[in-house]
Amino acid sequence: MVDMPVFIRCRGPKEAQMFMLQKMEDKDFMESEHPIWNEALFIFSHMKETMAGHYSCFYQSASGISPLSESMKLAVAGVIPKPHLVANPGPQVAMGKALSFKCWSDQKLDRLIVYQDQGLVPLMYRLAPESEIELFFPKASAKHQGTYSCIGFVSDEPLRWSMPSDPLVLTGGPGSSSPPGLGGRAVGEETPPGEGAQGRGEEGS
Repeated sequence: MVDMPVFIRCRGPKEAQMFMLQKMEDKDFMESEHPIWNEALFIFSHMKETMAGHYSCFYQSASGISPLSESMKLAVAGVIPKPHLVANPGPQVAMGKALSFKCWSDQKLDRLIVYQDQGLVPLMYRLAPESEIELFFPKASAKHQGTYSCIGFVSDEPLRWSMPSDPLVLTGGPGSSSPPGLGGRAVGEETPPGEGAQGRGEEGS
């Protein structure tokens, strides 16, 4: 997120005397740190839009310079205005009834993601050629209660993300039980038939 701190950790053998961090898109960008034991921590106090990119590190030892590590993608959120998120029939839903989400953007974002902060509902990523997606759950259950947000990006610039939408707090109707603890299914885990989100817009890959 823009203006938030970010930490990048490089690790190597105990023989490493110095670690260097390089941004692949900017050969003039180079940071160096002495290791503590066999790793170095690169700290950036304020994330900037220009920091989005691919990073690799390497180390110097008595025997010379190591090859570059595998590159790491660093995406920056908060550089595009936030999308909008609503629930239907509303922020209070009766258990066992249909539930849907709609996320849309005024910024022509063609990738949109709806996620639940608690992680009990799998992250929902969709292609959005019209900058809009709709997601449907045939039967709402206690796990669907929680706080949701929507975030997105443009496929041509996949490392520049929007601000998250305003949070949407979904509660159960009268007689609903509280959502299960965090021991439930994690984000991305397979959802049993009939419980998963169906929607307009293609599933992302």
